[in-house]
Amino acid sequence: MILGIVVCLAFGLKVALRRPLRDVGNIRIRWQGILLSTLALLGVFPPLAHLIHGDRSCQLALWIAVMAVLLACCVVNLRTPGFPILTAGVLCNLAVITANGGMPVVDSAVVAAGGHAGKAGADIFHLLSVEAPRLSVLADVLPLPGLRGLRGVLSVGDVLMLIGTAAVIVAAGQARQASVERARCH
Repeated sequence: MILGIVVCLAFGLKVALRRPLRDVGNIRIRWQGILLSTLALLGVFPPLAHLIHGDRSCQLALWIAVMAVLLACCVVNLRTPGFPILTAGVLCNLAVITANGGMPVVDSAVVAAGGHAGKAGADIFHLLSVEAPRLSVLADVLPLPGLRGLRGVLSVGDVLMLIGTAAVIVAAGQARQASVERARCH
């Protein structure tokens, strides 16, 4: 839901900057099919994780493998504006999840976001009330209060991924537009 809002805001910013929306379709992304497939898998994986036979560690290992593929897709696109920030976000989340066996969620941040302590993120990927998580600064520690369905607790990696996604959309076509303007000047 939050990602959808960020995408809409990025499109709104593109319109405000008087940049053509059609440029988004011209973004040059390497491994585009793999990237889109990975994002789709990340979207459906959490609710379907219980269908994977085995213990939590098997499910988590598969999640980490999918995140590693996402990281690889980001790394091969580092020259595309926005992808360095997106890559940093994926790397932060992958590091903290791998170090802790899941994403630690800080109860005080859950309460500050309008939730109830010990109730948020109760799935195989989130760890609630972890005493001393490794890489704690990268955990879900940033409360995002708001309307139901929009509030939550974010990590630094989540914020970087959202900013990176918006930057990819806003910057789409910018290099091409600059070259067209240079050609007009000459």
